[in-house]
Amino acid sequence: MSPPIELVVVADDITGSLDTGVQFTRLETGVVVTVWPSFPSGDIPGIVVVDTESRHLSSDEARHRVEDVVHSACERGARLLYKKVDSTLRGNVGAELEGMLAASGRERLAFAPAYPRMGRTTIEGCQLVNGTPIDRTSFAVDLLNPLWTSSIPEIIAAQSRVAVAVRRPSQQAAEVDARIVVLDARSDEELRAAARELLPQRDHWVFAGSAGFADALCREMFQAPGFAGVTAADGHAARSGAGTGRRKALVVVGSMSPASLAQVNYAIESGVPAFPAPDLDSELPEDRAHRGRGDLLRSTGRAFALGDVIILRTTAAPRTGADNGDGLYRAMRFAERFGRLAREIAVQERPDAVVIFGGDTFIAMMRAFAIDALAPVEEILPGVPASLTVTSGAEWRPRMFVSKAGGFGPPDVLVRILEHLGIEPGRNRGPR
Repeated sequence: MSPPIELVVVADDITGSLDTGVQFTRLETGVVVTVWPSFPSGDIPGIVVVDTESRHLSSDEARHRVEDVVHSACERGARLLYKKVDSTLRGNVGAELEGMLAASGRERLAFAPAYPRMGRTTIEGCQLVNGTPIDRTSFAVDLLNPLWTSSIPEIIAAQSRVAVAVRRPSQQAAEVDARIVVLDARSDEELRAAARELLPQRDHWVFAGSAGFADALCREMFQAPGFAGVTAADGHAARSGAGTGRRKALVVVGSMSPASLAQVNYAIESGVPAFPAPDLDSELPEDRAHRGRGDLLRSTGRAFALGDVIILRTTAAPRTGADNGDGLYRAMRFAERFGRLAREIAVQERPDAVVIFGGDTFIAMMRAFAIDALAPVEEILPGVPASLTVTSGAEWRPRMFVSKAGGFGPPDVLVRILEHLGIEPGRNRGPR
């Protein structure tokens, strides 16, 4: 019989899966990230992260996928259950929390979406980004997941019938009369305090929130009763091999968020050549589409001959039309085409690392390469994990992926990632 799993994390997209999974690389148990419906069997690591790819699904289908994963986790004796939720509350938040709680058999769920070191805080049950309520930020007009309120209980109640209440830092969670308890948090220390309080009661609780709360739980697991077998690894060791003089990196930017656009522009000004993808949302005749891809492959090949890195970027969001169902179809088709195009360039150039901005782009590229499992190994910067490919096969695949969700980070984040990989952007003499 296989040994029980220490922890199962359920996330709704790939970037969230990895930036949460990487928090637990401090432990000696090992971490693997898989994509639904895959759930590892046999001799597997002590920590499993499952990406249900449910952010853009209907609330019923999202709930079903979460329940499916949690049932598998409970069958394997998972000691701790964690539902990773986007820190800007995009996706099927209420439905997935309800599904997690129902399938787990636990009594209550502690929900802490704050991620203070990334500027996300929770105050009196409202979610803020850099001090501004999320419904007053660019996240409110997200193409596929618009937000109408910053009230976390209201967002949960829109998809769930489970009672929700807010616990202030001065309260004990057990004092709150609700099955889903929202935890206020203005700082990392408040997240640590919540983890310290609740971990000894883990048989009664499911945990949920951002990568920040996952980090707090990981740090407290060393001291919590019942975790004597959990030992620390050598910190976030650079086991990916990053920083050892890599020669090539392909940067794939599918996000059109203001943060990503600023990061791309900063990198271009620092000397990184960028190539726009052709119009992926149009229905070009096959001969013209093929000719456009050929021109791009030749151009990127010449750029790599002169330097170590290029950026492949989108220049426009997919046209969504009036109907949201049609909009979702177009957006997913857009991401799929972009992922296939990025794969063609990667296969031609065989970079040591692929850096990807945006979860939809990342999962499209994983599917193009038939990759269903990754191992996060280090956090290069906050929210920027490096992961190694676990899936094997006869065809060439990138060894390492570096991922970042589109909507956060300072303008120089891409340049800092490249420097960590051993690449000096200014030395790249390719066309701009």
